[in-house]
Amino acid sequence: MNKILSADAMMKVLNDWGVKRVYGLPGGSLDSTMNAIYNWRDKIKYIGVRHEEVGGLAAVAEAKWTGKIAVMLGSAGPGAAHLLNPLHDAALDHIPVLAIVGQVPSDKMNTDYFQEMPENPMFASSAAYNRTVMTPEQLPEVIDTAIRKAYELKGPAVIVIPKDFGWVEIEDNYVSSAQKYSTPQWQLPANEEDVEKVLDLLEQSSRPIVYFGRGAQGAADELRELAALLKLPMVSSYLAKGILEGDEEFYMLSTGRVATKPGVDVARAADFVLFTGTNFEFPMFSEEATFVDVNLNPSVIGARHQTKLGILADVPTFLRQLLNAAKKRYGEDGANYASARARQQDSDYQAWYAAAVEDKKQ
Repeated sequence: MNKILSADAMMKVLNDWGVKRVYGLPGGSLDSTMNAIYNWRDKIKYIGVRHEEVGGLAAVAEAKWTGKIAVMLGSAGPGAAHLLNPLHDAALDHIPVLAIVGQVPSDKMNTDYFQEMPENPMFASSAAYNRTVMTPEQLPEVIDTAIRKAYELKGPAVIVIPKDFGWVEIEDNYVSSAQKYSTPQWQLPANEEDVEKVLDLLEQSSRPIVYFGRGAQGAADELRELAALLKLPMVSSYLAKGILEGDEEFYMLSTGRVATKPGVDVARAADFVLFTGTNFEFPMFSEEATFVDVNLNPSVIGARHQTKLGILADVPTFLRQLLNAAKKRYGEDGANYASARARQQDSDYQAWYAAAVEDKKQ
């Protein structure tokens, strides 16, 4: 059986999972990792930074942008501590990232050695998976497990590696689970009567909007069709901006912090908000607005505002249900929607939509 350095076996696993970059600052406790990164430089690029926190935030940004696991480094003690901000950011936004953290040599652990810190407890509040490697042979398997857990639990995985383990030769026989893992595709439809209630509430409103978050990932076509059918301005959380192209006339971009003027304007003026796939926390909406909250996570529904109707469903499935119900009620082209709305007082929804579009143009 061929032999391989434990740190190189780790890089082999990272490559299997499609990791393209590793962000970090070298440190003595990471010397075997840096050696392995150099050995794998043709397949995985090392991005050197001047501060571990910068590298950590870059990795989180990459994971947010791509939806794929991204990797950061932090050496023993101070280097590890500098990863706290990026890992908390990833945890709060449910982003899969991997932090490879150095530790003093295994025979020096628990002796108050230079820059030794109890690192796992540091990350207890941010990491979805948080372990110290116990043997050199275990390193590739633990890294493999960490990546699976980061994807499954939608959060950071932290792996602490004693300095000496990466230099140990082990059997080159570990096969990663990268090709066998598949991300669960949750599909939970809403109750049909709740879908009809949403249409009823839409008809009763004067200034309706849709506010969507990352839960609407993969539903761009449904959002576009719904906006065209029912003349609905739409706003999103900042993290959900990539779901649409951004130049759609109905899409006012974001509201709240890091926002656009048209996004803020429609959020403040709306009297009905279809709140979908998000846990947006800032009070940017009218207190008089009626909220329908659609989410796959029951603890989020109604957490940020008084909710007229809470719907436990995944957003893409719900939007397809809403479109089908709207076409059945108003016709395939929505021609009967205007007459249904005309029965309500002060219900010039087309003028509301036109004003939002003009606001965005300006």
